[in-house]
Amino acid sequence: MSPKYARRCQGEKYQWIMRSDIQSMNASILWLNGAAGGGKSAIAQSLAERCAEEHLLLASFFFSRSDPSRNHSGHLIATIVYQIYQVVPPPAQEAIQRAIEQDPLIWSRDIFTQFRILIVDTLAHLVQSWFFQSLQVARMIIIDGLDECLDWLMQQRILELILKALTEWHLPFLFLVASRPEPEIKAVFESPQMAGICLNIHLDMH
Repeated sequence: MSPKYARRCQGEKYQWIMRSDIQSMNASILWLNGAAGGGKSAIAQSLAERCAEEHLLLASFFFSRSDPSRNHSGHLIATIVYQIYQVVPPPAQEAIQRAIEQDPLIWSRDIFTQFRILIVDTLAHLVQSWFFQSLQVARMIIIDGLDECLDWLMQQRILELILKALTEWHLPFLFLVASRPEPEIKAVFESPQMAGICLNIHLDMH
């Protein structure tokens, strides 16, 4: 990928994050996909750094097939919760702490239960008070290398969790997912449930 093309891609994604592109502002999910070596992770990392600098990043997780601590979903929710804890106001931090203390087995539960108890329930007051509606508030979650999670069923479960977070739990978050267009992942992104809320951007090598 040429530096010029990479900069243009990063600019387009940042416009989506800032909701300044009228054609994509209704999408809450951006799927950045392409072949290996296409620059997906570089763009995701650059956007994560820029969003963090501007206090727009809520959390990020970078899967890696070669890293035993990051080639599965076991640490996904814990990592996201820890990062969210760092940026939300003290009352929400206290709610997260209480939720963990009240359920000592929380980290052994499925990702849907973890997400609901530790994120949906603890941030409910902030969501109801429109805290996350400001463009100056962190609400961006970046998940890179989803295809490098070795369990392909879990790849789909993670996408189903994101979909549930947006359509059933009505969280006002933005999700950027970067991955290769593997069949299992592509099937979820091209499902009817994703229509209207997902922006699909394919990176070519040129």
